[in-house]
Amino acid sequence: MRKFCFIFISLLFIGGCSFKDINSKDEKAVKQYTGIYVVDKKSFDEIKEIETRRYQLAKELGRDKKAYEEIDKKAPQILSNGKKYYAYSNRNANRGNQSKHIDRYEGKILDILGENKDKFKLDIEKKYYYIDDDLFLSPISYEVSRTYETKTLDVGGDEGAGFRMFSRSWSQIVGSSVYDLQNFKDVGRQEKIYAINSIVEFLTEFAACLEYNNSEKVKCSELNVSPKTLHSMGQDLLKFCDISDNDQIAQKCGWDATSSFSTIGKYINKEFYKYTFELATQLCDSGRSHDACLRLNLDYMVGNGVPKDTQKAAQYRQKENKIMKDNDLFNKPFKE
Repeated sequence: MRKFCFIFISLLFIGGCSFKDINSKDEKAVKQYTGIYVVDKKSFDEIKEIETRRYQLAKELGRDKKAYEEIDKKAPQILSNGKKYYAYSNRNANRGNQSKHIDRYEGKILDILGENKDKFKLDIEKKYYYIDDDLFLSPISYEVSRTYETKTLDVGGDEGAGFRMFSRSWSQIVGSSVYDLQNFKDVGRQEKIYAINSIVEFLTEFAACLEYNNSEKVKCSELNVSPKTLHSMGQDLLKFCDISDNDQIAQKCGWDATSSFSTIGKYINKEFYKYTFELATQLCDSGRSHDACLRLNLDYMVGNGVPKDTQKAAQYRQKENKIMKDNDLFNKPFKE
């Protein structure tokens, strides 16, 4: 009993001591990697000016509803491109069509951070964005941060709630550095993977919409995009799908993407067949995707986007079988 009383009294005296789940050495290192990563510097600089002006007006006018109506008139959150910008939050997350978001830049940030992302438990979140003419969410900047927990020795409580030894609080580290992603010219593996995943996800949904609605494109208005944007997606896939050593990426590039462009070529413009043919040929001839060989086999068999040629169809069927045999795919269970 005396021992317990001694410990209890000691705790009362040292109450207020706190313990972080990050040490001072790591905290210093974290500040080197956290901060703002900018995609669109021109828009980002405009936002800084507008938000500074809005802050000054709020100090003069107040922060009630009427004051903000006046602030919105004097310093509207409109960029020079005519688009309204938004701070990314749960409240604003549903602005625009979230399926229309080609998020290659989060992948680029992952390439830059490398192993430090997991080592220091860093978080990546969009900071500002706007909705472009095709209704795509267009990121302006990201914030990289580290959230840590602090436990403070705080003996207290009661019989009903129970006694506690510690109180907890959470804080965030965000470095002061601003990184312009346009200065990082190399396109790394993670950037390619993020781009492929989001491009193919959109193309698959868009192609399905065209197919299900029997080419009545007006019914796909929420997913509608300009031919220029579709061409840009095709060109990006031709560059990025060279990493298709990954089974899932190989399937997305070799089958999902090529099939989607085949549908788009059928219902919108035959010029989009070229992405089916070029991408499938690239992946099949290099032996990276048996799905790409199957796509070419089917297209040459029926003359879909290419002249009908049963001999070429048979050749691509043989290539498909060879890739599957070389990679022992006949004995592997099918994965959706």
